[in-house]
Amino acid sequence: MSWINVPPEAKSLVLIVGDQMNYAYPDVLADAIFAHWIIYNIPPTSKGFEEGMPPDLTLPDGSLQGLNDYPPPYAAGYGGPCPRYNEKHLYIFSLYALDTTLDLPASADLKTVQTTIQGYNLAQTELRGYYLVRK
Repeated sequence: MSWINVPPEAKSLVLIVGDQMNYAYPDVLADAIFAHWIIYNIPPTSKGFEEGMPPDLTLPDGSLQGLNDYPPPYAAGYGGPCPRYNEKHLYIFSLYALDTTLDLPASADLKTVQTTIQGYNLAQTELRGYYLVRK
C-alpha cells in the first residue's frame, strides 16, 4: 500500500481500514464500521507500508497501531477480510493527513481515533473496494 502528495504541513498520518457493515447487512446502522486496521502517528514522510507488517502496537518508525475489532490475540495490527460465502462486503481505506500528532497511547480503538482527529484534518483520501467470497 502506498500514497503520494501528502501536504507539506502535515505532522502525521492516520490510516483506518474498515468494513462498512450496512453494505452486507442492511439492518445495521449506516455508520457501523468493523475496524480491520487502525494505525496513527505515521510519519508524514512515509510513502506507505510493505506487506506483512507486524502486529506490534508500536512500530520502528514511531507509528502506533490501534485495536481492530477482531478478538484477542488478533486485535492488534491488520486483520484481513473474512466475509461469509456469497456476502459482498465494502472495504474502505481512509488516509488522513493531520496538522498534529495524536496524544493517544497505542491500542486506541476506532471511535477514539475518529473523535481525536476531528479538527486536525488537512487532507483525506479514500479507496473503496468490494470483497466477495464465492464457493
